[in-house]
Amino acid sequence: MPGVVSLVMGTLILAAKLVAWRLTGSAALLADALESIVNVVAAGFAVVALHVSAIPADSNHPYGHGKIELLSAAFEGGLVLAAALAIVVSAVRAMVLPPPLRELDVGMAVSAGAAVANLLLGIWLIRQGRHLGSAALVADGHHVMSDVWTTVGALAGLGLVLASGMRWVDGLVALLVGLWLTATGGRLVKEALDGLMDREDPELVKRIQAAFDAVRMPDIHGLHDVKAIRSGTHLHVDAHVYVPASWSVARAHEATQQLVAALKREAGLNGEVVLHLDPSTDVPAPRVPDTPSA
Repeated sequence: MPGVVSLVMGTLILAAKLVAWRLTGSAALLADALESIVNVVAAGFAVVALHVSAIPADSNHPYGHGKIELLSAAFEGGLVLAAALAIVVSAVRAMVLPPPLRELDVGMAVSAGAAVANLLLGIWLIRQGRHLGSAALVADGHHVMSDVWTTVGALAGLGLVLASGMRWVDGLVALLVGLWLTATGGRLVKEALDGLMDREDPELVKRIQAAFDAVRMPDIHGLHDVKAIRSGTHLHVDAHVYVPASWSVARAHEATQQLVAALKREAGLNGEVVLHLDPSTDVPAPRVPDTPSA
């Protein structure tokens, strides 16, 4: 549902920006519209990614299908970089040969309305993404929010053109938009690649440690070597704990299963937690009598 809303709203906002560009002939507003084309394409890809990520785990994908969301985020970042390149080329041309500008007041009003709609959409997408644990929605929301700032920058530049009459400023603003999008696209790609390569998430590890400290079970201590793999909303956590060396396998298994259930509740984990058992040096193993000699 959030992906569909993003796709529909993105299409309407793109239409408004294209109208603003056609009214004014502004290179800055054209750059803003090109960036919105990326929004629409990326939103369409995100709809597919969200559908696939919701497919339950199976024998071929035991950790689910959630990593397609990271592919979606990387794809979106690549599109942003491609749009940024096109904008930079257009901006340089507009600075060298400034195009005639017209109906700036009407065009700027249309563009401002699109910016407000984008702001509301971006805030909603980020909140939905965090609530659902969706990397694709969060990336889409941040991209939409960056689009708001490009629009604000374009409008500020056009305001300066109106005040000064220096038409080349329109191209300069478009160039700044292109450079801003280059940074945004690079960040999206980097974050997606970090997720695909299972880079450690320090905040998640801290959350698991805090949950372990909060639930505290008798005789189980020393959570260490915590590793977590994220696949969309699904997590796979591996960690080690110490248990008394005197415990039987059955007792240790039952106790750690209780601990796993408590950790999931406390930390709000969706997925599986595997605890590896290490013998505790705090509780010595019972002495085994010597075997009498024959």
